[in-house]
Amino acid sequence: MWPATWAFFPNTESSPEDSVVLLSYNSSGVLVCIVRGESGRPLGPIIALSHTETQSWIDRHAADFAAWHAFGQEDFGAWYPKDWVQDVETWLKPLDPQGHAWECFPLERGMDLYYRFPAGVPNHCVPTMGANAQRWLSPLSKRDAVRVHRQGHRLELAAIQQGRLLSHTVFHVETSQDAAYACMVLYDQCGLPAQHVPLIWEGDADEGCWESLRPFIEKLDTTASHPWSALTVLFPRTCIIPPYLMRIIRGKNRGKILAAPKNLPVRPTTDMAKEGLFNVVENYLDWTEVRALDLYAGTGNISFEMASRGCEDITAVDSFRECLRYIDKTADMLHYSAIKTSLSDAERFLKKTMYRWDFIFADPPYDYPDYTALIALALDRLPEDGLFVLEHSVDHDFKDHPACFDQRRYGSVHMSFFSLEAQASSNED
Repeated sequence: MWPATWAFFPNTESSPEDSVVLLSYNSSGVLVCIVRGESGRPLGPIIALSHTETQSWIDRHAADFAAWHAFGQEDFGAWYPKDWVQDVETWLKPLDPQGHAWECFPLERGMDLYYRFPAGVPNHCVPTMGANAQRWLSPLSKRDAVRVHRQGHRLELAAIQQGRLLSHTVFHVETSQDAAYACMVLYDQCGLPAQHVPLIWEGDADEGCWESLRPFIEKLDTTASHPWSALTVLFPRTCIIPPYLMRIIRGKNRGKILAAPKNLPVRPTTDMAKEGLFNVVENYLDWTEVRALDLYAGTGNISFEMASRGCEDITAVDSFRECLRYIDKTADMLHYSAIKTSLSDAERFLKKTMYRWDFIFADPPYDYPDYTALIALALDRLPEDGLFVLEHSVDHDFKDHPACFDQRRYGSVHMSFFSLEAQASSNED
């Protein structure tokens, strides 16, 4: 279950369930570092995999590890005050003429990072600039400093003064002299006194750059620089993600972390599975034109994702009152007026409702006793071009069902896709 090229450091042992995977995606591949979950210490050197190799490994072993954290290197990134950008084309196109479909990463400190990933980087990745800004602006970090994150030819620089981000940008550098010049220009442009404001370097070492900087920068801190620190510094200190934490992946609330009450009897769909689900569904549906039904809604994970992506008619159904209270409260906080809730058993709801739904998602308990009845009821509530998706465990296989036209696996999560069109086609055959 470890990557084929993985090698442990001498006298280092760990089981997958005690280990956390850190992934750094760029246009050409993925850098992989596996760390001990309780401490964040690396278990071996960083290895490089292709996008295909990484996805194949994730598909087979996602459930074996304690947690996965994926970061993406941006082709473009720019910060704006929160809610400042109303028309992305007007604000971003002049800065990124080749770009389109920018994403937004909101920072709790009232700033939005608009960014674009290169081809091959999954949308569920956290932008590296966003992850670093969160760390560097933490109350525990130095309030005045120039921060550097070096990974290969990627040099990320930020100037921070009194806890505010003065400048934050990424350079492609070929030489040590290029890196030193970029650092000195940042000091000059931001008006920072090099004799008082420290430069804190994380990631790949660059002795040539440091030698050029030392005559000018009095406090040069390179203690966080070693061959694997470009990834390990991104390791969240609360790394083993509790099952009650969720993240909205895309849309107007992209990157928003939601924490449901710990006592809810739920199993939220993982980021990886949710991203895969929405990638498939968006080939068939336009969220702005969809009436959606979320059965066994639990924490509202799927409902919130649909609302963030523009769905304006969502009904979340669950038989547990506390789940619906949490969904209602969170929907109100996020201004998701599209989400309505219904306290009911899923099958009873489907039998009583007179509506049809363009998209139905169901995530029943994995030991659900009668999938056949649930599938039949859901199909009966679809229009001719509607879509029903069922999340289930590996113990169930619906490929022979006449309405099932696709199946996907995301680690331990399996999803089967059903439609009336597929069923009609099967009947004709």
